Amino acid sequence: MKKYDWILFDADHTLLDFDRSEAEALTTTIQEFGGQATAEALQTYNRINTQAWADFQSGKISREALKVQRFADFLEYLELRADPAGFGKHYLQMLSRKAYWLPEAENLISEIRQHYRIGLISNGLAEVQRPRFSSIQLFDIFHTVVISGEIGPAKPDPAFFDYTFRQINHPPREKVLVIGDNLHADIGGGKGYGLDTCWYNPGGAPPDSILPTYEVRDIAAVRWIL
Repeated sequence: MKKYDWILFDADHTLLDFDRSEAEALTTTIQEFGGQATAEALQTYNRINTQAWADFQSGKISREALKVQRFADFLEYLELRADPAGFGKHYLQMLSRKAYWLPEAENLISEIRQHYRIGLISNGLAEVQRPRFSSIQLFDIFHTVVISGEIGPAKPDPAFFDYTFRQINHPPREKVLVIGDNLHADIGGGKGYGLDTCWYNPGGAPPDSILPTYEVRDIAAVRWIL
């Protein structure tokens, strides 16, 4: 007998290769604004962006501040005199055109959807995520897709999961499994909502104070949990 009826997957860094999408979009944008897209520059943006999203998810900054401040900080690093809003808008346009599956993820989803209802739950900007997901037919593959930028609250906010559960007709919480790479947003959010969680942890990072129900280093290993 199946333990779960619904499997809710995070998108970027869990099923999709966001690092590749980000690097390609950022390289193009930096070059078009007259900068040098070095490996150090890409790493610096990744650090700035990661912190900005962490601040947003914890409520320290607004969605509008997220859209601009990270690019202002990055342009200061690049020593480029450009409008942060304009730079950010161009980058997000480039990013919205790029989506790639991580190795094994597409095959895993094709297999799981034959036996379970599957949902995609993503923290991201609507104008970026919707065209990215559409480009690889994710709206046809998943039974429901929830994007924080379209609804307001973001993981780990319980309001995000409230909305998701309305979309999937309120199944028993013990019948829902959340799978994601972000220990705070995905695992902490799911656990706080009373759901079982599976942490995709390819780098073997320590769990800190948030303990998932399951942990996998290889996304294909999810099939053995199910």
